[in-house]
Amino acid sequence: MNITNSILRYVNNLHEQFSEKLDRAVREDTSKEYIQILSELISFIVILRKFLNNASMLDNLYTDVKSGRVCFQWLYTEDNDFVSLVRFDPRINISYNNNRIYIGFNNKGINIYANVIEYYINSLKEAIDLNDINSLISRKSLIFNILGTLKAELQHFEEDFIKCAKMVKVR
Repeated sequence: MNITNSILRYVNNLHEQFSEKLDRAVREDTSKEYIQILSELISFIVILRKFLNNASMLDNLYTDVKSGRVCFQWLYTEDNDFVSLVRFDPRINISYNNNRIYIGFNNKGINIYANVIEYYINSLKEAIDLNDINSLISRKSLIFNILGTLKAELQHFEEDFIKCAKMVKVR
């Protein structure tokens, strides 16, 4: 497994980039709604980072695993630059491929790139440049809806990896 050197590194870089965007927006006295959206994205990334930190505990336990069931209902797959962590029932998908991370739950999902977010709700799919303030503000409620759902699910299942690591160590 290689969560620490792949997904987690990318998420840490995103956190740094988005924090810089937020600091710049505050300094330049940009729209409060834009600042609120960036803050919500950073909050989501912090929760995702905490989730992945817990998942990365398994890196040391499953050093040679490239794919398979790693913890309870969690499946892990890695192939070159693509890494995926998936849970079935409920369906949660976290995948990474060098230039983006995708987090999805049931009918909602989001791709996060360095300067673009692409979100999905049912059959609606839209990409928004993070520098396009007006587009972000006009879709604020959709973005908050998706991020809120995904944050709740990540927080709900973050303990799975702690329990799993303890069970494997006990054996």
